[in-house]
Amino acid sequence: WGSAYVAPEQVRSEVPDARSDVFALGVLGYECLAGDSPFFRSDDDATAAAVLADDPEPIPGVAEAPMQVLLKMLDKDPEERYENAAAAVNAFNEALKADTAPPPKAGKAPKKKSRVVDHRPSLSHYNLEGSDARTAIDRLRARLSQS
Repeated sequence: WGSAYVAPEQVRSEVPDARSDVFALGVLGYECLAGDSPFFRSDDDATAAAVLADDPEPIPGVAEAPMQVLLKMLDKDPEERYENAAAAVNAFNEALKADTAPPPKAGKAPKKKSRVVDHRPSLSHYNLEGSDARTAIDRLRARLSQS
């Protein structure tokens, strides 16, 4: 039971359900954004202990709303997690849509929007620069190739 992706209830030999998958998805999401596992330790016993007891740290540079969704996915209590992966993904998408920009200052008209639409993919919703995202993806690939 040393896998950092195994939910706490599985470490305790309880019956897993869809919320156990939400936990594993949360670990993967955390790794993609942080570049490191929230629970992986030097050996299987230490990893299992971390899954059971350690709370993941908020990831610097990740906006509060998506971070809260990720932390809910990683909750130790399955009753506190999202019901299934679809619900977690929906919550994450809604968190990314949340407008966190301050309102415009009084007395100034908002800038006119350009009629040119940029359809290129963007990582701006994730509050990551392109090189940060590439680094996170490269770290995840390296980590998975070691398994």
